[in-house]
Amino acid sequence: VASSDNLAVTKAELYINNSLVASSSSGNFNYTWNTSTLKTGTYNLQSKAYDAAGNTALSTVVSVKR
Repeated sequence: VASSDNLAVTKAELYINNSLVASSSSGNFNYTWNTSTLKTGTYNLQSKAYDAAGNTALSTVVSVKR
């Protein structure tokens, strides 16, 4: 997950199918996703960033198939 802002990113979150799976107090972080136990189907990934002024923004959804 990579986030940026003109002030400062204070928190970033990663969601898979609308469920929070990881977060960080910085704008950038790595998440290792073990897909070997997942059922066949489509999974939607989205990140959410928070800035120092209290604003939030969502990324576009990225869909992956297994």
